[in-house]
Amino acid sequence: MFRKLIFYTRTLLSDAIKVIKGFFSLAGHTFSKESIPLSLSLFLSNTFKTKVGEPCSYKLEVVNHCSTPQWVRILINIYRHGSWNKGYGHFGYFEKRVFLQAFNSQRVDVIHNWEELAVFLIDNVTFEPDNSWRGHIAAEGKFTIDAVLYDDKGGFIEQLILIQEIIP
Repeated sequence: MFRKLIFYTRTLLSDAIKVIKGFFSLAGHTFSKESIPLSLSLFLSNTFKTKVGEPCSYKLEVVNHCSTPQWVRILINIYRHGSWNKGYGHFGYFEKRVFLQAFNSQRVDVIHNWEELAVFLIDNVTFEPDNSWRGHIAAEGKFTIDAVLYDDKGGFIEQLILIQEIIP
């Protein structure tokens, strides 16, 4: 009986110490300032399956949390699903430099039909990519589409991924 009392007392004290430590950790995170200056808040496609030759739309929302305007680079990178090396399975990439107002977001649409270069639609104005490379689709299947956000100096910020299937 005495051993059980000692065991439960130790367990209770150990749990109480963990709760107190957790409270102080939560309070520390609550009152600290975490800086997230730029982010991708949305990346989606209008369809999970598409055909070569049919336009497919990808929507991105880029957010500037800074008090100053910022230039960013958006890279759309396409690989055969499961083939991450550029020598095999790399279909192409499309890159565009985008200006973001302070404390604002910018919607960017990418329209691609899997036969030609993608175009970027920003504020209802169509832009060609600043930098691009595209191969050809040898077969149907699943493809990984990355939306990668870089700062103007080329520093990686964030990456969001979609998987889309090309059907006959």
